[in-house]
Amino acid sequence: MLAAAEHDATRSWHGLRWRICALLFLATVLGYIDRGLIGFLKGDLQHDLHWNEIDYANVVAAFSLAYAAGQLFSGRLIDVIGVRVGFILCVGFWSVAAMAHAIARTLLGFELARFGLGLAEGGNYPGATKAVSEWFPKKRGLIYLKQQGT
Repeated sequence: MLAAAEHDATRSWHGLRWRICALLFLATVLGYIDRGLIGFLKGDLQHDLHWNEIDYANVVAAFSLAYAAGQLFSGRLIDVIGVRVGFILCVGFWSVAAMAHAIARTLLGFELARFGLGLAEGGNYPGATKAVSEWFPKKRGLIYLKQQGT
């Protein structure tokens, strides 16, 4: 009876870990989409908002600088407050920054929205890496593979 209960607990734990993996994958894919979408919309944004090449470069630079700073500081933040709360804060701020693009009508508005997006997106890799190390420890993976006979 105890072995069956242990097996059920292990199976539900295993399912939860893969749901977390799927969410981390989704966050990473959305980050790539957010990052690349400005390039896809470059022509329309330049035409509709009357940007020149320097204006567009400033918008891209705002994101790039913030992304570098976000990666630098979010890793430490996630270490201090924990991966769950830290990653939730990063994704929440990331969502607000992404929505801010809808209300941006000026060059400064887009620069601020892209800066916020870069700052928040910078937390994805430190947060995802720490989450994977906590939820998929190397020792656990080897034990599972040995139990499955592979």
